[in-house]
Amino acid sequence: MKKISKIIIISALLVCLCGCGKKDKNEVLKCTFKTSQQNYNIETTNNISSKDNIVTSVQTKTIIKSDSKDILEEFKNSYESQYKELNKKYKGYDYTVKIKDDKLSILVNIDYNKFNLKKFANDNVAMKKYLNKQKKFKLDGAKEYYESIGSKCK
Repeated sequence: MKKISKIIIISALLVCLCGCGKKDKNEVLKCTFKTSQQNYNIETTNNISSKDNIVTSVQTKTIIKSDSKDILEEFKNSYESQYKELNKKYKGYDYTVKIKDDKLSILVNIDYNKFNLKKFANDNVAMKKYLNKQKKFKLDGAKEYYESIGSKCK
C-alpha cells in the first residue's frame, strides 16, 4: 500500500510539474548577419520570438561602423525613411536610429500582433511561402527567409 501511495504521489507531482495537456511552446531564434565594405561594417542580430511555431515579434539590432560621418548620415536617413514608410503602410514597427561617434545603431521591433501581414504578403508575393494556411509567419519560414538573405540562424 505504501508503494502504491508513493507512486500516486510521484505521479501527481509529475503532472503538477509538467502540466496537463498541451503547453504553448515559446521559442526565440537568433539570426546574425555581418558584412564588411571598404568604408563601413554592418552587424545585424535578429531575435525572432515565436509561440507554437508562429512568429510573434522580431527584435533587430543593426550596428554600422564607419569613419565617414557622411556614410553614417546616409544610412541613418535611409533607415528612418524606410521604417517610417513601412510602419505607415503595415503598422507594428517601433524603431530608433541614432548616430554616436563612428557608429550608427538601429533598433527595430516588429510586433506581429499589430503588423498587417496579409497586406504585406500581398505586396511582397515571395513572402507567401513563409506563411502558414492562416497567413501567419511560421518560425521555420522566418529561419528560411533570414538564411536566404545571408544570415546564420541558431
